[in-house]
Order: sequence, then C-alpha cells, then structure tokens
Amino acid sequence: MSKTKQYTVKIDMNVWFDRNFTIEAETPEEAEAKAITMVKSQYAAGHDITIDVPDGWTYGDQHFSTVHAEEELN
Repeated sequence: MSKTKQYTVKIDMNVWFDRNFTIEAETPEEAEAKAITMVKSQYAAGHDITIDVPDGWTYGDQHFSTVHAEEELN
C-alpha cells in the first residue's frame, strides 16, 4: 500500500491583451519603438490597462511585444 504525499504545484496563468496604435514614423521599426514607448507610458500611468488579480494569485510580470507593424495605405 502506497502512502500519499503532499505536493506544492505552482500554476502560471498567462493573460493576453492587445491594442492597435496608429503611429507616424519613417520606418516600421521606428513605429514599433514609438508604440512600445506609448504602451509603457500608459501602463506606468495606470491608464487603459486593468489587471484584476483573483484572490490567492500573485501578479508578477508583463511583457510587450509587437505582432506586426505595417504601413497604412490611403
């Protein structure tokens, strides 16, 4: 007969947000850099991004990445 043991299991939950920005720039790379700066500025100021942390969970990190940067053709 085997004895049961106690285990601590850590679960990470990833939450995904996205938002489009229209940026004036000379290159896609410059547009990306400006957009990332805007996002970080909004996040630091507490605007537009709300994270509801359920009881018992700890919020620990955020990472911003660009999905695409493409020229708008009018």
